[in-house]
Parts: sequence; C-alpha cells; structure tokens
Amino acid sequence: MKSLNKLVVFLGLIAALALLLGYSGCTRPGDQAPALPDAPAAEPEATPSPTTPTPAAPSGSADQMISRGVEMMNSGDIAGAKVQFEGAVRAAPNSAAAHYNLGLAREATGDLSGAVDSYRKAASLLSGFHEAEINLGSAQIKKGDASAAIGHYRSMTQGNPADLDAWNNLGVAYMQNGSLREAEQAFRQAIRQDYKFVPARINIGVLYLRQDKPGLALEVFERTKTLAPQDPRLLYWIGVVWAELGDWDKALTNFQRASQGDPTFGDAHNNYGVALTKAGNFERAKTAFEKARQIDPSNAQVLVNLGAVKRYLGDVKGAEADYKRSLTLDPRNAQAYYDLGVLYADHLNQPDQAMKNFRNYYSLASGDPDRIDRVQKWIEQAEQDMQAPPPIEPEPPAGDTEQPPEGQ
Repeated sequence: MKSLNKLVVFLGLIAALALLLGYSGCTRPGDQAPALPDAPAAEPEATPSPTTPTPAAPSGSADQMISRGVEMMNSGDIAGAKVQFEGAVRAAPNSAAAHYNLGLAREATGDLSGAVDSYRKAASLLSGFHEAEINLGSAQIKKGDASAAIGHYRSMTQGNPADLDAWNNLGVAYMQNGSLREAEQAFRQAIRQDYKFVPARINIGVLYLRQDKPGLALEVFERTKTLAPQDPRLLYWIGVVWAELGDWDKALTNFQRASQGDPTFGDAHNNYGVALTKAGNFERAKTAFEKARQIDPSNAQVLVNLGAVKRYLGDVKGAEADYKRSLTLDPRNAQAYYDLGVLYADHLNQPDQAMKNFRNYYSLASGDPDRIDRVQKWIEQAEQDMQAPPPIEPEPPAGDTEQPPEGQ
C-alpha cells in the first residue's frame, strides 16, 4: 500500500479574533471596578489537571468565600474558585460580585452558557456594572451567538455612545456574523471617540485580513505600532500577516515577542510553536505547544499541533494520544483525523485504523483539493488491496526437493 510519508502534517496557525474585550479580573467586596486595559486582559488561568485535589467546600460568609475564590483564581485554581463563588452565590444571592466572579470561573472552564447567565445576573443586580455588561456580550460571542451579542452591544452603545469597549465588541460580533461593513463602521466609531484606542485599530487590520488584503492589514498594524510598539496582540497579528505572506522568520520574531509580552496569551504560544516547527526547531516548538495547552486545555487545535511535533520527534504513541484527545474536544476536526490516518498508515502499521480516520477526514475536509485527492486515491487503493484475494504460494512438485549430497 502506498505510503503517505510525503504528505506533510499540517500545523494549524490560530488566527481567531484575539481581541475580544473581556475583563478577567475578579472583584472583591468593596473593590473598585477593574480599569480598562490598553489591550484586552488575559484570560484567567486554565482549569487544573485532573490530579488536582478535590476543591475545599465553601464556608464562612459570602465575602469570605469571594475573597478565597479570588485568591484561587489568581493562583490558577479555577475549579476551587468556582466552588467558592458558587457558595457565595448561595449565601448571598443578591451579590453582584459573587455572580460576576462565578461568571469568570465558568467562562474559564468553558461553561459559556453558565457564564452568560452569571454576567447577566450580576448586571441586573448592580446598575452600571460595565465589566459584567461587557463580559456578557463577550461570552455570547465566544459561545457563537453573534446575533445576541449584536443586540446587547447595540443597546449599550445607544445608552452610552462614548463606550469604546461596546463599539469594539459590537464590531467583533458583526465580524463573526459576516457583516463586515457594519463591523468596520463599529470599529471606526470607537476610533472616532479615541484615535489611540488600539483594540479597534487592530481589529480593522484583522478585518482586512478576513478580506484577503494582507498588505492593507500590515499597513494598519504598522501605523498602530507607533501607538503601542510592545502590545502583545498587535505583535501577534503582525506575525499572522507575515505567516500569510510566507515570511516565517518575521512571523517567528513577532510571535515570540507576543508570547513574551503576555505569557498567558495561549494563541501566541501556539503560533510561536508553528513558526518554530517551520524552522525545524521541534523541541522548542513542543515546549511552546505545551505552554499553549496549559493555558487553554480545551483548544483542540493546540493538541493536534502538539501531536504533530511529537510525531516529528519520534514519539508516535504520544502523538496518537494527543490526536485522540483533540477529537474528544472537537469531533469534527478534519486535521486530527488526517494526522491519525498518516500515523496509522506510516508508523503504526494499522491499515484498518488508517482507513477509518482517512474516511472521516474525507467526509469533513475542505479547502485543500490536492490533499483531499491524495487521500481519496489512498482509500481507493487500500480498498482494492483489502478486496484482492491473498496470493497462493505454489507447492513444489513431488520429488523435486533438492537434497544435500551424501557425505556432507
């Protein structure tokens, strides 16, 4: 059966909208609302691994549970923080801070529907709770409900036409919805309010990328760089443009600077790993992917990339485990099925499993006609090989067996 060794395993470059404004800072009783950062705040640390001890049961007053939960969030113990905030909500159901912080914990663990409910409750309990309002729409966008987010942010901008965050996120929601003209109008409205508002400027560049105009995008990013030369999100997107243009050396430099500027920026670590892989530096690429996975363990593409670089390093079983984990997170990830097919066909000598995964890939794949055609031909050849009867070895004629000469 023909080998697929010549089919290079693709490493996915993450270029999703990384500028979705959402506040990740917890609030304690009596705290001032978090200040708006110049660039979007980093997501809270990801859920601890399954070996983490069972979270302690909440106890004490609601304020005490909130304070403990905040400390846990800051230390990366999201599961423990969630337990504390749930206890605070039970103890003080009318506490906006308890509901808001529970929303942060739910969002960090991937419970976006629960996060939306918590942010909405917090906003209803405290009039003018801007952070809760912004995070509500942000969670709706992450959940894939762009229409709800558009309605929410339009209401916010009507109530306060000077709300830069709401205008920016309205643009993001429009972009997710495919309404690119409306998205640009929203971003420009934010810039009219404050021409130094970096997130909206970056998102206009992202919009040009979505329209397959990398030159215009790079021009926007370079102009924005005069306002925020060290902004990790800006450096990230400059790296994405250079990757699109095929200059992986420049892409690597910018992804590295982005990941160093914000160590919690998972997408930057992932893309830095992709650039390192392009440069043949597989060990450092593996480290970058592992960091990205630590930050966002629910990101299926990061696991596919980690599996690919393990395959390059000869860790075939480790690659197999990562591909399978990615499919538990995203059962429609065509790339994971393809990579598993290559692994089973060329490394583990399991043609039945290779066939199964290539068929899944073929049913889901789009956008790479050459690869799809090669996989189709592999499947057809494999089916022929499986249907062909095994060759029959001819028996030698009777008395025709050669005997050694006597005396030897």
